[in-house]
Amino acid sequence: MKKQFFVEGDADAKFLHDLIFYWYGINTSIGKQGNENSDILIIGGKENLLKLWGTIQRNSILDIYSIIIFDADIFVEESLKLESFKKQYPFQFFLLPDHHKNGDLESLLIQLIHPNHQIILDCWDTYETCLSSNNQYTLPARKTRIYAYMEALVGSSGKEKEKIKEAKRDYLNSFHWNLDAEILKPLKTFLDNYFIV
Repeated sequence: MKKQFFVEGDADAKFLHDLIFYWYGINTSIGKQGNENSDILIIGGKENLLKLWGTIQRNSILDIYSIIIFDADIFVEESLKLESFKKQYPFQFFLLPDHHKNGDLESLLIQLIHPNHQIILDCWDTYETCLSSNNQYTLPARKTRIYAYMEALVGSSGKEKEKIKEAKRDYLNSFHWNLDAEILKPLKTFLDNYFIV
């Protein structure tokens, strides 16, 4: 049976695209609203999900699985909201990082960094500790930590710096990311339902 994934942003789409290729050898297409035939559809944030109920209903009629993969943020709240929507619309969902805890894609990615590069995040932690010691500063978002991690790993040319961007990251690069990490097992188990017959 065919399937279509709904994700929040570029980083989520590229990450899911690379995971599906890594685990199942399938190259998926990525699109945005207006390109509803893509395997992975970027909806631009959870607040836009309601605009896609027509697509999810169409998928149900055409025997296409609709699968939502969002950030948990606060897991209990997000899970209850989506379970409530499931009473009206046919879809399945998984909340990052592991469908149990609060968090998001970035909190998952932090756990996937290659152990040889842990020093980058250790340095970042020192930076955040320094900032938090003075309450006049705001701590950078977790996304910034991932950008800093990637920037420290890639070269300084414009072409190399392109690899930092969310839609251009190569999660298949085993020198940067560990896609065999334990934290990914719940997501792998969830996706196996749609890729392993």
